[in-house]
Amino acid sequence: MYITVVAFASVAAVSFLLWLNVRGPQPLSRPAVHARAAAKYVLAVFVATFGSAAVAVLLSSPLLIFSRLMHSSAALNLFSRLVDRPYFPLETVVALALGCLTAKSFEEAKPALVWVFPLANALIGVAVLFHKASVLQGHWDWIRETLFNWTDHSASLLQWNLVLPLITSLGFTLGALLVLIVRNEPGAPRSRPSVGR
Repeated sequence: MYITVVAFASVAAVSFLLWLNVRGPQPLSRPAVHARAAAKYVLAVFVATFGSAAVAVLLSSPLLIFSRLMHSSAALNLFSRLVDRPYFPLETVVALALGCLTAKSFEEAKPALVWVFPLANALIGVAVLFHKASVLQGHWDWIRETLFNWTDHSASLLQWNLVLPLITSLGFTLGALLVLIVRNEPGAPRSRPSVGR
């Protein structure tokens, strides 16, 4: 569900921002300014979750190719540890870097709040799982085992849907906050407020 919502919202956000760009340098109304900020927020969420996952897989794909060509379980295990065990370490580091790199571009969208939508997704997902677990299993251990157990296997689909967006968005937020803190330190060069778009 999360993937579908963020993907469709991102397409709508890009379409709206392109329309604003084609429209030219006309002054924007207050609702259009808020809509532009919301569109940039959606894109920041997209970059934090899907962008970090895509870049992480791209960076680690030579390991996967090597493991397949050489039939090396060690390289495949390293690929798995980098990409999905435990708690998506490479995606989180990439998200932190993307947060640093795009903080200025997404400044209007409040990139330090990118974690809000993924947190809501995770809470709703856990609530649904808890309800199903109470009917099916009757205890919290099933949810803990399903979402947070990486001992002997790669990440499950639920972990990719609930845990990855939350962890990468927290990494992205941390990166954006680091940039904002550095920029707001006394003596740091300040950028002029942008006029228009």
